[in-house]
Amino acid sequence: MKKTLPYKSDMQYDFDIYENNINAAKEGYKTIDKAGYKGIVVDTVPLSGINFKYYNLQSSDAGTVMIMNHSPFVQINYVINGTMSCKIQNEVHELCVSTKRQEANFLFIPEDYEILMEWEPQKHVEMFQLGISLERMYRCLPQEHPFYTALEKSVKENNPIMLNRFNVLIQGRVNTILNDMLHCPLKGRYKQLYFKSKFIELLMLELETYISKSTTFDRNTNLKPVDIERMHKVKAIITENIKNPYSLSDLAHMVGTNDAYLKSHFKEVFGTTVFGYIFLLKMQKARELLLEGSTTAEVAEATGYKRVSHFARAFKGHFGLNPNHVKNDPFRYHDNPVESLPQLRS
Repeated sequence: MKKTLPYKSDMQYDFDIYENNINAAKEGYKTIDKAGYKGIVVDTVPLSGINFKYYNLQSSDAGTVMIMNHSPFVQINYVINGTMSCKIQNEVHELCVSTKRQEANFLFIPEDYEILMEWEPQKHVEMFQLGISLERMYRCLPQEHPFYTALEKSVKENNPIMLNRFNVLIQGRVNTILNDMLHCPLKGRYKQLYFKSKFIELLMLELETYISKSTTFDRNTNLKPVDIERMHKVKAIITENIKNPYSLSDLAHMVGTNDAYLKSHFKEVFGTTVFGYIFLLKMQKARELLLEGSTTAEVAEATGYKRVSHFARAFKGHFGLNPNHVKNDPFRYHDNPVESLPQLRS
């Protein structure tokens, strides 16, 4: 019998994606409101072999969730806000992955592994997780796709692995699809059809992103580890100074490179331009301010837009909804989620 590893966790539960063989979409949520912990967890089983989770949590101390996995599956983590660390481990193997704000990654998780998710104290963590059974993944995945080869190797070795070498930035369209899935207005069979269409669209975007990344790294370009490290430093500098972003020349000087290398290397590592990443962070900041109660005009000014109409157009283009509609989001973070959240219905 497998021995349980000595983790101390605030929440623990078993998970088997193959138990999701259902004929109707199911949905539920947990409100967490105990000493030091507040937030919600939405757990959706829309289709056989798919599990869709949404976490919106905050704690005064470092928080943990322990999951005991009983069957192999592929998981995509999308961290919208905060930082989530994930440790996947049994007595022999261990994989540690850290995913930061507006980053995503693909993981293969074998059977009978313990999954420990951790977040920082005093930090608001918002994230989505999409679990996909191997059968459903293989049905959607062409054998000639490079992800197929990587997944096959991981399954044969039965080791947890991060299927792309680096976390990737969440695309604007992906943000929109995730929110569409979370706020699906339909029920029953119609909800299943809606979710299936969104799932296929989301997977298509992620597999396209994977191709661009795998093509880059399979070519063994001139990017050296030191160049990759520089780009991660640039990303950190941008994130910490989003209100007053540096120019390209300033960023290049700060990490010891030039403008041309900065532009090409940043896009090669993260799949977007420097200005594209700045825009991504501005949109996320705008969403947070709107959820906190700021007016559209206040948010436009705080994110550097001189005209409210220009900000509203950019926001709708990124998230697929008008800024004013964000305030009506029933899953936005609340100080008291128990009082604020409506009961979800299947």
